Amino acid sequence: MKKTTFKNQEVIKLLNNNFYFVKLNGEEKKDITFLGKVFTYKPTGANTGMHELATQLGTVKKIIAYPTTIILNTAVEIDAQLVGYYNSKKLVRLIPKYLD
Repeated sequence: MKKTTFKNQEVIKLLNNNFYFVKLNGEEKKDITFLGKVFTYKPTGANTGMHELATQLGTVKKIIAYPTTIILNTAVEIDAQLVGYYNSKKLVRLIPKYLD
């Protein structure tokens, strides 16, 4: 999605005008402070692992999949977890539902 959907000018405009858009690599190894809490990378094997923040935000039914697009509301609660690849046309149709 980073190479296609999020390069689409309509998607960029929609996100920039209505959201604080952040890309998060679920395997990021740097600590991230979010809402006053420090989230860290948790290794699961020799060369594998997952960042705690990705796990907290992206887990759906005890499973995390890549990519997952998460929409938080102004109270920093999860409004949507869009699991899987979304092309620009589909994302442009979906995003307005979360603009209230």
